Amino acid sequence: MTQENKSSIPAFGNAWALFLDVDGTTDESEFQKVNGHRGLSIKVGPGESSARFRFERVGQVVRWLEDYVQFLREAEGKCGHGA
Repeated sequence: MTQENKSSIPAFGNAWALFLDVDGTTDESEFQKVNGHRGLSIKVGPGESSARFRFERVGQVVRWLEDYVQFLREAEGKCGHGA
């Protein structure tokens, strides 16, 4: 994603934006933009941040994303939308 694309977050309708900082160089304004669209802003590691959520390590984020995908798959199946 280019810097130009990263700075313009569209309206998402029924979807939501996710912005994840894992290298510590993210401009805090990106977190604020995502927060303004009711998205998920996640900071990995220490330091001040306006991100709504924080993980200590990247491995924790990977585990969380895997768990979330599994949750969505199970929820789809219960609603009759799964394969």
